[in-house]
Amino acid sequence: MHKHGVRRVVVQTTYGVGETRDRLPAKWRIIFSLLLKPQIADTEKQERVVRDSGLDWTIVQPVGLTNDRDTKPVLVSTTGETRGMAVSRKSVARVLADAIEESKYVRKCIAVSE
Repeated sequence: MHKHGVRRVVVQTTYGVGETRDRLPAKWRIIFSLLLKPQIADTEKQERVVRDSGLDWTIVQPVGLTNDRDTKPVLVSTTGETRGMAVSRKSVARVLADAIEESKYVRKCIAVSE
């Protein structure tokens, strides 16, 4: 990206990694540690690479993804706050697209929930 002059990167990881690790409900911590350990380790590495890239990054961390319609208002939080543990894929897609244009999210990790 540096070679081609690209400054902005927005990536999706998962809620409960990095900055939001301590906010993840106990049930999900157990699932992450027992069933998803390799995937979570990869996600943690991804976040470190992005943060250390020197780019204008945003990390988007949705809670559990659903195929529901996006009829509920979305909470986008830079503090890791959530309303629940589900969010529609369509809502997350909209947040990802919006984050590209939003300078207030540069070098921030944002949690996304409904």
